[in-house]
Amino acid sequence: KFKERDDKYEIFFGETKNVKVGFVLCKINNESINNRTVINDQNVLEYLENKENYPLHLTFAKLRPSVNEKIMMASMLHSMYAISIQISPIKNSSGIKMLQCDSFRLYCEQSLTGVKFIIITSPFYDIDITQTFSFLHKVYADYALKNPFYTLEMPIRYLF
Repeated sequence: KFKERDDKYEIFFGETKNVKVGFVLCKINNESINNRTVINDQNVLEYLENKENYPLHLTFAKLRPSVNEKIMMASMLHSMYAISIQISPIKNSSGIKMLQCDSFRLYCEQSLTGVKFIIITSPFYDIDITQTFSFLHKVYADYALKNPFYTLEMPIRYLF
């Protein structure tokens, strides 16, 4: 079953091995879906209900989080980070360093100035995280702090 979300059709009930709840319908028979319409500006749900259009090849993808969702997740991480420092039995704890789940690993490092660097990787991807954070801090110092248009505490967009 689908529900409408941001001009897309999201699966909210029923899933298979490769298509999970939260995925969105992207293409029907390799035709992109635009503004809830497909071939000949026909509504997607009407197109799917019409038996004459079968067989169908449906393409699904994970929906990327919106800007508001990213801000909400970052603020939750910041809150958990601050709480972990306070409830840690270790004196002068440095908070959450790594959060590991089935689908990803989240690494977090806070600089002396309070800037948090976050890296999200596959759980199977092994990297030297210390060198990576060192590189990120160097890029931050060179790219963001020397940029006259950068405002402190705003997100930094940098593509490697």
